[in-house]
Amino acid sequence: MNKLQLLVLISLISNLVSAQFGINTSAPSGIVHVDGARDNPKNTAVTDPLQLNNDLVLDKDGFVGVGKLPETKAKVSITTNSSNAADNGKAFRLKDGTQGNGNLLIVNNT
Repeated sequence: MNKLQLLVLISLISNLVSAQFGINTSAPSGIVHVDGARDNPKNTAVTDPLQLNNDLVLDKDGFVGVGKLPETKAKVSITTNSSNAADNGKAFRLKDGTQGNGNLLIVNNT
């Protein structure tokens, strides 16, 4: 088989193949799915918010869900259902070196 035929064959096969992978899960809900606590059901999609609470999911469009499935309204969606007293009700923290009392994070959507 010459190089051109091999290249065409590889191109055709690569267009037919798509893949997902999961870490600690056998039924990924996106292109990449990490189940931190290994508490997702076997061979079925995750629908329980408590099981998704410790998961990270990346979908085919690049949307990321942390503690939930990705939403098309936001590139990164974060949800927490934490009952851990050490969390003190804090679901998200952003550190950029300027954080402190009296400072405000402003998001400009223009």
